[in-house]
Amino acid sequence: MTSFLHSAFTKVLVTTGSPSNDSVRTEVFDLTNPNAICEGSTTLDFFRPLMFATGGLLNGNRLILCGGAPSETHPRVLRNCWTLGTRRQFTSMLSTRAVASSIVVNGGQGLWITGGFHPGLGGPLRSTEIVSIDGTVRRGPNLPARREGHCLVKLNSTTAMLIGGSNHSYTATHYSRKTWFHDIQTRRWIRGPNLNLGRTLHSCGTITDIENGHRMVVVAGGKFYKSFKAWSTEIMDLSIGPNGNWTSGP
Repeated sequence: MTSFLHSAFTKVLVTTGSPSNDSVRTEVFDLTNPNAICEGSTTLDFFRPLMFATGGLLNGNRLILCGGAPSETHPRVLRNCWTLGTRRQFTSMLSTRAVASSIVVNGGQGLWITGGFHPGLGGPLRSTEIVSIDGTVRRGPNLPARREGHCLVKLNSTTAMLIGGSNHSYTATHYSRKTWFHDIQTRRWIRGPNLNLGRTLHSCGTITDIENGHRMVVVAGGKFYKSFKAWSTEIMDLSIGPNGNWTSGP
């Protein structure tokens, strides 16, 4: 499943994912309506089953979707990028990637796609790439470690955060508790506080506490060991700085 947040922060668009029979569907959730349910958007439905893709909203009006695989059992991982709502291939990534994570950068003009699984290289990637709205693609800064199934969230115009994921080693540390802050301008990585629970294939985002105005990072769901699902959430208060801790959420 791939989700996009509307530039006005009022709507969430969800598209593709597992199971593959439903992965062509696109749905929109209106955050301003407390009674809203996800509404189908057939004009934005994808034209083929797809899972483990990543994407974003460029320039406030172009939804692009990159990489992924046709199904869990399909051996082929893709490097294509498409414009959602059309059958047109927008461009191609430099590497095939599935279960990568991405954020919009360069003032909405580019999508920074990080890590992911590459079958030909035997596991997760450290490499990243930036797909620009004009279709050009260039290498981005390497991740601090090989990662797939991680979550990348933009904290502000200059800082992003990489959270959890898998290093593909089949041990108890298969799913990482580690986090890093990334300075988008200097390309430096700085270690952040460990999660309470190592997890992969989770979601993350930022919210603002309406009582004190503090910005928070929220991590939700995913898997915490092999196929065991994590039903928990964790929250970190950004006002404390990089040395803050994760607390249990609802």
